[in-house]
Amino acid sequence: MQTLKRLLSRTSGGIVLLLVLGPTPSGAALLPRIVNGVATHGYPTTGALLHSAASDPGAAAMICSGTLIGCRTFLTAAHCVEDDANPGHYFVFLQHAGVVPVTSVTQHPSYTPSGFPIHDVAVLKLASDVTGVSPTAVNQQDPSPFIPAPGTVVGYGQTGGGAGDFGIKRAGAVETADCQPSSGGTNAELVCWNYANPVGPPGTDSNTCNGDSGGPLFMDLGAGEVVAGVTSGGIVGSCGPGDHSYDANVYAWRAFILGELSGDSTAACGTIPPVGDTRTSVVGYDGALDAATSDVLHSVTLSSNTNLLRVTLNGEDNGSLDADLYVRAGTPPTTTTYDCKADGSGEYGGCEFTLPVSGTWYMLVHRAAGSGAYQVTATVFGGDPPVCGNNVAEVGEDCDGSDDAQCTGLCRPDCTCPPPVCGNGVVESGEQCDGTNDSACPGKCLPPGDPNECLCDTCGNGICDGSETVESCPGDCGCGASSACAVGYAPSGCFCDPQCVDFGDCCPDVCTACSGICTPGCGNSVRELGEDCDDGNTQGGDCCSPSCTFDVAGTPCDDGSACTAAETCDGAGQCAGTPAVVTGCLDPGRAIVQIQDRAGNSKDRFKWKWKKGAAFSQQDLGQPATTTGYEVCVFDRTSGSPSLALHLVVPPGPDWRDRTPKGWAYKDNTGFEDGVRKLVVRPTDAGRPLVQVVARSPGLSLPGPAGGGFYFLADPAVTIQVINDDGVCWTSEFSAAKRNLSDRFFAKTP
Repeated sequence: MQTLKRLLSRTSGGIVLLLVLGPTPSGAALLPRIVNGVATHGYPTTGALLHSAASDPGAAAMICSGTLIGCRTFLTAAHCVEDDANPGHYFVFLQHAGVVPVTSVTQHPSYTPSGFPIHDVAVLKLASDVTGVSPTAVNQQDPSPFIPAPGTVVGYGQTGGGAGDFGIKRAGAVETADCQPSSGGTNAELVCWNYANPVGPPGTDSNTCNGDSGGPLFMDLGAGEVVAGVTSGGIVGSCGPGDHSYDANVYAWRAFILGELSGDSTAACGTIPPVGDTRTSVVGYDGALDAATSDVLHSVTLSSNTNLLRVTLNGEDNGSLDADLYVRAGTPPTTTTYDCKADGSGEYGGCEFTLPVSGTWYMLVHRAAGSGAYQVTATVFGGDPPVCGNNVAEVGEDCDGSDDAQCTGLCRPDCTCPPPVCGNGVVESGEQCDGTNDSACPGKCLPPGDPNECLCDTCGNGICDGSETVESCPGDCGCGASSACAVGYAPSGCFCDPQCVDFGDCCPDVCTACSGICTPGCGNSVRELGEDCDDGNTQGGDCCSPSCTFDVAGTPCDDGSACTAAETCDGAGQCAGTPAVVTGCLDPGRAIVQIQDRAGNSKDRFKWKWKKGAAFSQQDLGQPATTTGYEVCVFDRTSGSPSLALHLVVPPGPDWRDRTPKGWAYKDNTGFEDGVRKLVVRPTDAGRPLVQVVARSPGLSLPGPAGGGFYFLADPAVTIQVINDDGVCWTSEFSAAKRNLSDRFFAKTP
């Protein structure tokens, strides 16, 4: 009987091994399918193939194993992906890289379930390069003449039929043997071995089992280690002694595999030294959680030349365990205090820290539910520190001079990719075109200031763009032989005057019949002929009038910022106000601020803490996860007149965590929102009221005042306020500074 060595499905009650009914070439029935192996943090290219029908990496479950054979190319078994061809449902976990999304899934074109195990290989493309791991080479030498030959099998499967201990990476030795008829193939298509009594010590005499499918058989056939086999199955359902196991022969299907690998790098990926390099070290921990042991703390010590730290967690994917990872520098983390966490319902996750501080880092593994084993892997990447300006994009840099493949625009001097600037003639991230004559648009590139600036104006531009056979203005506009709409058609989309003919929405030829009498569709978010603006509404107070003309200069408006007041329109569609300190805010018992403004904005920092002050409640904080945003306003009160030195906006969204009755906490290690990494609001009824903001570059940019220099150097009078959308405000005023230099400011309230 053949067994497919993959984990096929799960239910809320645990693991289900589905039977695939139907004869194999040998006439045996197919069953879904590392035994006597040892847990390992080595073999960095061996990954777990995860699946989530909801496309949620935090909840994804392991179904198979596989091997990284290119910087973004992953080799696995075709039977692992035969039930779902949607790449968005798959992810790959690697102990030294974390979880990476899959962008494409390609089975061998000749693979069929009825023909299993022949052609049982598939290649997955990943969303990004896996850095710090050197891909394993694809075998291009016939392994048959080497039988019997030593090899190593690695995977995340269970240790025996019914064990259910999926998710732990294990490795073990095998010795190849001639393939028997029970395997369903020959030495030409498969690589086989026998698992027989007497069984040797763990790791020296091993076998594959369910969940190991797709994983590698590593062999050295004289030219270094290669992936020579892709785990397919065996003939014993328990995976125990008496099993005759078989892998897809990589050499047999090398043309397909190498064709899919074409164009991807097979050398070390990225600039960080890969695992195995003397400049990179790995610290691995193996443990277990249960009702008596709900938290286990581990640590790793970093030197000052560490460029990158990655910490990953993988645990028993047994349908019961829910293990979470929390990482923190300097002091042990908790489930509420940490620098990074991976707390999804799945058993796979990780954290990454660029240029981490030296010293001890702590890793907490917390049991949220169930019981089972886990592995924590800390990979410490050393080497020379990154140097911005050497034309090599290194760790912590988006780009560097000419090495700007990650940028759609030109690399900035601080080695970050620029935000798109419509009107600079360079097509950048988020832009389809830039410039009125941009060849990317057969029609017209919308200019700066348009609601859809630097996007192709392909709808209603009077030209049959690209593959259009009808021009998509209101109603279907037929395209003539000249590839242009009929004369008399307003080029940005219009409606015929309904009193002219009763055609309603019209095509250009009908507009011609109406003598070209068209009226703009004001309020449709498209600035059309005869309109100054169109903001998609017919309301006033936003500098675009209900008739789609600019409000006259001086018209009152609202710029949406809590940091300004007395806003008026400028006559060109823009609303601007003057900086204004909000009155009636909650004062602190004590406050502290630290600001660092370094040249180039690469190391800008902002920290503010408000504590032990006026009372406020949980209700005052609103609902940041859904509706309540927060703003940070920093005013320089030089000469008594406030100017806005810094304005940060943290909108409502999923990065907010409800800690009722202990308030709300915002956490985003990417600093996507104006560089803000953390914003904590803790009400009085939680014990000690606190408001804290931490922001830093990238994302944070501290502009200096006109004429250069630091904002507060001339006069250290500073007001800092945090204001939420419900109008609740916390404030602190600093009249003197502990430190006030050209690049930093540090002050405390009396």
